[in-house]
Amino acid sequence: ESGTQASSPRVKFLAAWGLLLALKLAFAASMPLFGDEAFYAWASLHPAWAYSDLPGGTAALIGLGTAVLGDSYLGVRIGFVALGAALPWLVVRIARRVAEAGGGDSDNAWRAGMWSLPIPVLLPLGVLALPDALLTVAALLALDACAGLLQQRMRDSESASRSASWGDAALHLQLAVALALGALAHYRFGPLIIVGAIAFLACGGLRQWRSPGLWLALIIGALAWLPLIHFNLGVDAAGLRFQLMERHPWQFHAEGLGQPLLQAIITTPLLYALMFWALIASVRSRGARTSDTSELHAGQSALHVLRFLAFAGLGLWLFYALLAPFVDRARFSLHWPLPAYLVAAALL
Repeated sequence: ESGTQASSPRVKFLAAWGLLLALKLAFAASMPLFGDEAFYAWASLHPAWAYSDLPGGTAALIGLGTAVLGDSYLGVRIGFVALGAALPWLVVRIARRVAEAGGGDSDNAWRAGMWSLPIPVLLPLGVLALPDALLTVAALLALDACAGLLQQRMRDSESASRSASWGDAALHLQLAVALALGALAHYRFGPLIIVGAIAFLACGGLRQWRSPGLWLALIIGALAWLPLIHFNLGVDAAGLRFQLMERHPWQFHAEGLGQPLLQAIITTPLLYALMFWALIASVRSRGARTSDTSELHAGQSALHVLRFLAFAGLGLWLFYALLAPFVDRARFSLHWPLPAYLVAAALL
């Protein structure tokens, strides 16, 4: 520790994150596999681009882990431990981007990371070999890339006509990787793409439509779905039928109306209320009034980044709240809105 006030949030985050990682490793190495994990571990012995209920990303991650650490509990889970450990750092990265765009205190990014650590539905992520770890990492990577593109969109006409900068190229590459990973993670990445795209377009992303790098990233993301489409074509759409039809009644059931209350309980009412307030406050934010053109452009850019993240988080939260009275109640689904909570933690 340097002993300065500025280092304190970072030190606290590292200490808390390291403690949680040690606990996750201990559980991952000792806790027997449960049904879904055992099924995915069996699937990893038969490499494929897609399986009866999921794309191939989860099985591939298990296969890599067991190739390194052997056929053990930790070998099955080590890849997911790494992804789960990366999520708070992605929250820090998104919060730092918000701070940079708005000229705020970058130390608040470490505080945002601290807000993400106690979210209860995040804690099992990185202990169990489940697709949600890869899905959530892909979602945050994509959101961060889109926020970065919005942050850099204020350019003069001369620079806009040049080839993409290295910064833009890195963001386009990050977006392409995120979209590809999401397509290999789960069918549920589809709604995240739709919500994120709407938020991006609503917050100035439409001005990026002439960017070749953005189109290339979108094409790569679309191509990543081809293995899943090919698999479904060969098995009479078995995977799609299970995910979209067989597991969901698509009939109204009143207990689904309690989903927001149940989410508040499992997220803890205090943290839930704070994160929801952060989303609403970000949507209602107004740019600073100034006569300086450069400051005005910077303020508009920051406002676009802030509102994009807020719209994406609120949109995903609202999507699952409206869907709850019509979807599967027999299987565990309380963790589905987690990406929205992580975005809210960054904004908080």
